[in-house]
Amino acid sequence: MFSLIFLFLIDVFKFSTSFNDFLILLFEIDIDKIIQSLLYVLLYFSLINTFIVLFMILKRIEKLFSVKLNQEIEIIEKKEKKDLDNWEDIN
Repeated sequence: MFSLIFLFLIDVFKFSTSFNDFLILLFEIDIDKIIQSLLYVLLYFSLINTFIVLFMILKRIEKLFSVKLNQEIEIIEKKEKKDLDNWEDIN
């Protein structure tokens, strides 16, 4: 959500050329480029943060499935051992 907001702000916050020239003369710095750079940094930060969170969720889901799979394997092994023991008792 923040990434979309930052993308929107990057597009909207562009000063007109005359106002930007006035700011350059007044403060001797290009305010438009500074604001755009700041918004780009915030955009990249939010995108990286989003991907990190998604990878963490993916890792947790994988861990959940691996634990469940190991439990099912143990149940099957116990059942096979019980069936094998019963087979030995019959013979």
